[in-house]
Amino acid sequence: MVLKYSSTRPDDELDGMQPLEEHFLSGSPDDVLVVAVIARNGLAKKDPAPFSASIKVKHIEQVTGADEKTVRAILKARYAERTGNEALPIDDLESGDSE
Repeated sequence: MVLKYSSTRPDDELDGMQPLEEHFLSGSPDDVLVVAVIARNGLAKKDPAPFSASIKVKHIEQVTGADEKTVRAILKARYAERTGNEALPIDDLESGDSE
């Protein structure tokens, strides 16, 4: 089973990405670190396969400053815990060079 991602936007008051529209319209925008709450968007049954689930972003906010360093450390630790690997596959997550 592969978890699917919905393209549904969060409600306006829970969508912290809208202020970043200009950032993402630029030629080559830097990555943005975020925290998000996700929820199940739906279930689908495709015979004879088992159920398939999809998720949506329920609430999302950009993380900057001192909080960004904390979140990067948490991200690195969770990745290592989940995969057994120490290095993240995204260079700027290791160095914190997203700004």
